[in-house]
Amino acid sequence: MKIKFTSFFVLAFLFMCIGPAKNVQAQNEVEMKPLPERIDAVTKKLQLKLILSAEQSSKIDSILIGSIPKNISKENREEIIKLVNAKIETVLTKKQQSKFAILKSKWLDEILGGSE
Repeated sequence: MKIKFTSFFVLAFLFMCIGPAKNVQAQNEVEMKPLPERIDAVTKKLQLKLILSAEQSSKIDSILIGSIPKNISKENREEIIKLVNAKIETVLTKKQQSKFAILKSKWLDEILGGSE
């Protein structure tokens, strides 16, 4: 009985140690994806959430490719977000803009890396 009880604690300890390590690894894998892949994934998510037309989706993809540098410093991150959001809003209808207002604080995190 004692052996089973000790084994339980050893297993619980291992899961507690391994669980966070996998989460950090998953975050690093997301950040390791090439920029074009991250842009494509985010464009697809916006297309689904805002119900974008093919033309709108294409324009947003072009905006993202043209506006997001490969290397982003902490200093210019907020400036880039504001610029990209403003450009995106010009492509959207009024109804889409209201939905985008809810999304725009976090939607670029997948491309730029999480908030710091």
